[in-house]
Amino acid sequence: MYNKFAPRRELFNSNTIFIYGLRLTDPCMMLWMFTQYFLLDMNRNWEMASTTRRQVHCLIDKNNGAKYLESSLRNLASWESWNLCWRESFTIGFVNYLESLSLSQKWVEKIRWRSYEIDKFNLEWQDYKTTGLVDRMIITTAFGLSYPLELTSATSFSPTNYISNVLVFCW
Repeated sequence: MYNKFAPRRELFNSNTIFIYGLRLTDPCMMLWMFTQYFLLDMNRNWEMASTTRRQVHCLIDKNNGAKYLESSLRNLASWESWNLCWRESFTIGFVNYLESLSLSQKWVEKIRWRSYEIDKFNLEWQDYKTTGLVDRMIITTAFGLSYPLELTSATSFSPTNYISNVLVFCW
């Protein structure tokens, strides 16, 4: 089913908006974004897709920042919060291996988006949660009284108690 708010969300799909949004996201909720990471880094050194076929397919969308785990990690609001939730999994899945590589040392030091032709951050389509939206206009009368007029409203829903929904991330 097509989401009637999709066109409005696309209006705000710019580097500035999604970087700002990532920085406002609770680090413990970062991995709840519905995307399948296919590369760890923007240099495209470390592949993450579950199959070779999927990796090849993902390269079609290589300018989508949502496909790189680095784009989320570089914009965490708090590494301390991230570590409380994901440190053990991230260490086992990535850090132990990366620490053995000299190339990974350079990756850890750099921040970049545009230099790697990443110009969007589009998450995967999903139906296990919905994005909330309230669009209001303020009407002000000639007497200076103001009233909110609700144009559109959609309640968000996120089933955070369903752990199986997170497991799409191959880690």
